[in-house]
Amino acid sequence: MVAVSVSNYLLQVVSMMMVGHLGELSLSGVAIATSFTNVTGFIPLLGLACALDTLCGQAYGAQEYQKLGYSVWTNLLCYGHPQVGRLSVYAVMVLAIAEAVIVATALYCYRYLLGNGFSNEKGVVNYVAELVPLLSISVTMDSLHAVLSGVAGGSGWQHIAAYVNLGAYYLVGIPLAAVLCFALNLRGKGLWIGIMLGSTVQAIALAVITSFTNWKKQAMTARERIFDTTSSNDN
Repeated sequence: MVAVSVSNYLLQVVSMMMVGHLGELSLSGVAIATSFTNVTGFIPLLGLACALDTLCGQAYGAQEYQKLGYSVWTNLLCYGHPQVGRLSVYAVMVLAIAEAVIVATALYCYRYLLGNGFSNEKGVVNYVAELVPLLSISVTMDSLHAVLSGVAGGSGWQHIAAYVNLGAYYLVGIPLAAVLCFALNLRGKGLWIGIMLGSTVQAIALAVITSFTNWKKQAMTARERIFDTTSSNDN
């Protein structure tokens, strides 16, 4: 799945880089077409593939079909190790922040080269260089969001994460993006700042929820779920 995801991403990046040198009109048309294709075609199927790959792949490959029910809850919490689970969250957070800092620093240092890869127009290159600081912040927020969303999913808080995502983007991110872009005339910067603020609210909300988590209670809940699944399969 990693190879598939990277190949899919590189296909779009290389295409955009090649078309960018043909002119502004060609780049705009391909950007719209690519965005529409992602939303309607690639993203739903890729999401299903990512969700089912590990779960079904392991169970079907080992011909242990009953494991489909077990795999959902099998983690450190199920084995009654809440302290280890909490430590794992902190460790992954540190790794995510370190990775984000490295990527953000590299993007900022090579911000002018990044624009040259997509277009040979000086105005476009300079505008990309102005947006790279916002991109660096977005990389950091996305890294934190990825880890915190994984914690929420593994702890069974999918409904809470869904409410946080809806509130952060539709109540904060999109309205702010519209105001900054059109009312304050910041255009592309305004759109990016609005979405970035939505991601920031999302990461902060999930971080607060995670920090107040009762890990012992989560471990007990996880064990009850796995035992309930085992009993239902035996019956």
